[in-house]
Amino acid sequence: MQVIDNKIHIIENYISKDSARLIVDSFKDDLNKTPRDLFLTGPNFGPESAYKIGPSNPIASYQEDINKNIGIDLLTILCQMMSKTISDFYKKEYILKTFCYQVMQEGARNPLHSDNYYYNKDGKVIERETEKNDKSGLLYLSEDHEGGEIYFPAQDFTLVPKAGMFVFFEGNLDVLHEVKTITKGNRHNLVSFFWPSENAGKSMVDIPPHEEIEFPYPNQ
Repeated sequence: MQVIDNKIHIIENYISKDSARLIVDSFKDDLNKTPRDLFLTGPNFGPESAYKIGPSNPIASYQEDINKNIGIDLLTILCQMMSKTISDFYKKEYILKTFCYQVMQEGARNPLHSDNYYYNKDGKVIERETEKNDKSGLLYLSEDHEGGEIYFPAQDFTLVPKAGMFVFFEGNLDVLHEVKTITKGNRHNLVSFFWPSENAGKSMVDIPPHEEIEFPYPNQ
């Protein structure tokens, strides 16, 4: 495991590139548009999920498509793996809170943000009440694109995603990050958030999405 500033944790080859490619192939023809321009989504888990992907892997998720069903099984196993990795590292039980298969198309970017805080129109940084203890997890499934690096300005660290790489961190203000513009191709990854197991069953507060207003750089 590579550790940056004791905050950003990177595991290369968390899964094989072959497994990553199999997941991409399973859902490439079943992607949906999102409110965000140039962003597509596949299976997800959380409020009003399109697919009920999660540790229980309910049979209702399955479809009349062998490739999608294999993909759903792989995602279910990965949700369990990532939860265990984060629980073992932080020495506390964390469970999957939300999960989204995300595709950033050519021209897409994700502005500077914090996962556990948001920046409102009055210029105030506000803690997300139901996210304050969350851990963020990113599992990359592709690398045949250009651009799309994730940049952490406080650490002055740029990460080039590789298929099969898992990255996790606490979504606090000292781990602000952004995704640079995709200049060619599509970038596939799994975006997941984990919270302490005692929060199971709690509802999330409806707040403005963090991408609406970009955070300033530290000390700016």
